[in-house]
Amino acid sequence: MRFESSLVWVIELSDKIPLIPWDSSSRPPLVLVIRGNSTSVYIKAVSSLKPDVIMTESDVVDITTVIENIQSQSLIRSKKRSRERSITQRNKELQTLARDLEKMVEERTLWIESSNREQKELIKMERLFVQFLIEMSIKASQEEVLLSIRDQFRKLQIAQEVFLLQGKKLILFSKSDKQEFNLSDSIWNTQDVESLSENVSRKLAKILARPVGRLFVFPLPQFESETLSGVIVEKVSTKPIVEADYSLIKKYVQALGLSIQRIKLEESNRISALRWEKVFDGALDPVAIITENYDVIRSNKSFDQVSGKSKCYEIWGQLTQPCQDCPMINSAAKSEVAKSDKIFQVMRNSVTNDQSTEQKIYLHRYVDVTETRQAHIRFIQNEKLSSIGQIAEQMAHEIYNPLAGIIALVQILLMDSDLVDSTRQDLEEIGKAAVRAQKVIENLQDFVREESDLTISNLDEIVDKTLPLLKMKWRSYRLDLKLDSARGLIKVQPQLISQVVYNLIQNACQAMASGQTLSIRTNIVGQFAQLIVEDQGVGIPENIKSSIFKPFFTTKSLGEGTGLGLSLSKQIAERFGGKLFFKSNEASGTQFFLEIPVIEKAN
Repeated sequence: MRFESSLVWVIELSDKIPLIPWDSSSRPPLVLVIRGNSTSVYIKAVSSLKPDVIMTESDVVDITTVIENIQSQSLIRSKKRSRERSITQRNKELQTLARDLEKMVEERTLWIESSNREQKELIKMERLFVQFLIEMSIKASQEEVLLSIRDQFRKLQIAQEVFLLQGKKLILFSKSDKQEFNLSDSIWNTQDVESLSENVSRKLAKILARPVGRLFVFPLPQFESETLSGVIVEKVSTKPIVEADYSLIKKYVQALGLSIQRIKLEESNRISALRWEKVFDGALDPVAIITENYDVIRSNKSFDQVSGKSKCYEIWGQLTQPCQDCPMINSAAKSEVAKSDKIFQVMRNSVTNDQSTEQKIYLHRYVDVTETRQAHIRFIQNEKLSSIGQIAEQMAHEIYNPLAGIIALVQILLMDSDLVDSTRQDLEEIGKAAVRAQKVIENLQDFVREESDLTISNLDEIVDKTLPLLKMKWRSYRLDLKLDSARGLIKVQPQLISQVVYNLIQNACQAMASGQTLSIRTNIVGQFAQLIVEDQGVGIPENIKSSIFKPFFTTKSLGEGTGLGLSLSKQIAERFGGKLFFKSNEASGTQFFLEIPVIEKAN
């Protein structure tokens, strides 16, 4: 009996064992029912069929129950196999997904590693470029920057040589010399491609005695009055420049152009600065750039240079404090300061206009106005003397003639023999007084007379003529007069020496109190006729001794003096080869010494 269904196969076997071709893995559950006596033989024979149930006649039960049980078990096994197949399929899918993920991770890792290498290479190239820029920033000539870019290209293995293109001329710089190559008019392959023709390469190969690769041109920025037009790069190989090399070379060439521009600007600035410095140092007038704290930032050669000094008043006037009339103090655009025996007009200009600047800077220009001031002083003195001269002339007209009449009448009266002695003595005194008055007028005329010719005289005679003009000055003082230089002849303008004597005696009288002694002495000292005017005043303070002979310097009150007397007196003494100096002690007074060279000594 054979019973088949989709779930269970039931086969009854008799004496003959059937050949069942079904694959046990693809068939439903198999139930074998064996009838006969050869049960053990059947069992052994059908074991290869792998039946699910083997039954003998003795075991035969309700087949339906068996089939139901087998169907139930088969269903369970079928579900189990389906589940196993599902798990297997899922495992295969997971394995496939895992392999895909592993492949993707590997690809991603390779991409990241490649990207990192590219980034590292890019960073390395950027560092090289930055280092190159730093090196270029300290180069001082276009030869140096061109050699630097050539060395950099060789290091990067992107170019063999670098030339400058100047019109139709190639320029090659080496560490020892400079070579120039004139090119023909037809040097380009085309108008669109920035590469030179092969004729240029062959020509350069002959000149350089080596093979020359392809030549490519990269433009440079145009500068004013500059004919440079580009940089020619010789490729290492004959292959064309790839995009990466092109971009890299272009970046370096742009840096080269900026460096050449910087060098040109620095050279122009250096030339301008040198020209300005020459003008600045070549100025005859002293010029200094000074801060508001009196620090000298820069000065020209005419401005004194004192080692270890930084303040303008220390350098200029060797002072410990700012000059008395410094324009920094009175905030004037112009002012006058004294230095030694000279007067300088200081013109101040602000250098910084920015109000936010912490420290203001000023330009001071010092103009020597000594001659102008001396001319002004001489003009004032001449005007003064001219006024005195006019007065003297009026006195001579108004007084001299009446005095002459008085003298004449006195002489007539003295001729009378009947005069008593007392009357005669009175008339003689009147005559003497009139003569003295005439002498005073004559001395005053000599004092103000303008003489350009030198006259041979002696110091005693000049002092003697000057003293009557000062009688009102020394009336309240005791006069100690000792004149002993008459034997020494001097060649001078007497009226000018008289002015010196007048100034010295007047200053001495003004320095003393009433009743003190005014000492006037003359003598011959070596080859000089010497006048000493000594007072018993308070002396000259130490801090103003260096300013005594400076024009317009005075210690007198306003209206009492101009500060010109001693300055003029010193100039007059030096005009005739003499000198004027002083010795002073605050405890014992001051001595002024006037010395004039003696041309000969009288017997």
